[in-house]
Amino acid sequence: MLCLLTLPTLLVAEFWLQLISGVTLLLLLMLIFLKYTFTIKNNTITYTTTLFGQILYTKEVQAADIVRVTFKRFNWATRLAVIKTSKGLPIRVALFKPETVFEDLTIFCKDYNVPYTKTKDYQILEKLG
Repeated sequence: MLCLLTLPTLLVAEFWLQLISGVTLLLLLMLIFLKYTFTIKNNTITYTTTLFGQILYTKEVQAADIVRVTFKRFNWATRLAVIKTSKGLPIRVALFKPETVFEDLTIFCKDYNVPYTKTKDYQILEKLG
């Protein structure tokens, strides 16, 4: 008489546990195949997110639409650039290949008169190579 959980209650609890673990596994697998690309062409910066080769999100920003670019330190030895646009969310650029993406972004800012700043931590990382 002290048994508070009956057989149907245990089955429902087991169902929800399996459902939650299945959804979590599916999300983890999707995160593995998520790919980000960052492209600089002429006066346009393109940021694209794809999953299994299908484009999920694309953002194209013209040089005139960029408010500023801030170069920061992201982790102990990782560089980060935050591109603040006049509309929408900022674009965060970190851990992209090739490593020259930050130099290319600096040249882009100079060529199209986009204001940019580099923090002291970033300048230290820049000197270290």
